[in-house]
Amino acid sequence: IRTTVLSFLASILGALSVSAFAQGQLRPVRVRAVDALGRVAELSGQRRERILIVLFTGSGARETTAALSDRLDLVLIADRSIETWIVADVTSYDNFITRPFAEAEMRRQMRDGLAERRMRRTDRGAAGIDHWRLIGDFEGSLMRAFGFREVDRQPIAFVVDADSRARGPFVGASAHGAILAAVEAARPTLAPRVGGVPSLPRPSGQGASEGGSR
Repeated sequence: IRTTVLSFLASILGALSVSAFAQGQLRPVRVRAVDALGRVAELSGQRRERILIVLFTGSGARETTAALSDRLDLVLIADRSIETWIVADVTSYDNFITRPFAEAEMRRQMRDGLAERRMRRTDRGAAGIDHWRLIGDFEGSLMRAFGFREVDRQPIAFVVDADSRARGPFVGASAHGAILAAVEAARPTLAPRVGGVPSLPRPSGQGASEGGSR
């Protein structure tokens, strides 16, 4: 009975976390993970150079996630200010027998994905512009950080601004319009900042004596 009650409470708390995002609230997110090629992926709370799109996927959402990712990439292909994480719900593989095989498969998929994206960018004159990662969420820590516990049949997306605050969730392959709108809403956070506030252009003729024009 105690286990059942705890599971019920956990599901309620998870639903409340997701509903907070759904109400349009910005929520700070702190996560640290390693992508399929061993590179650290982190939201530390410090200012970021790029807007981050996070697409959570699971075994039943691979095709819809791929379609959504491709659709977003075609629109944002030449945008240097965008970073994308594809986070796979692989909690069912978190054991000493299956995890090594899952990690090897994800390494292969990330290499193939990067090669495909490189070709797409070369064809469209955007070579060298890509910030894309594939991450396996074996312990479920990334999903919990964003307010839910598993991915079913639809991808779940969030947009994280330069201040590490998340907008979302955006659910399903048809959410590309809402995701792009959230990207635009996050763009003001990319403005250069001085003393913790956005820096504004100086009026002509003022403040240009130090070091010349910048």
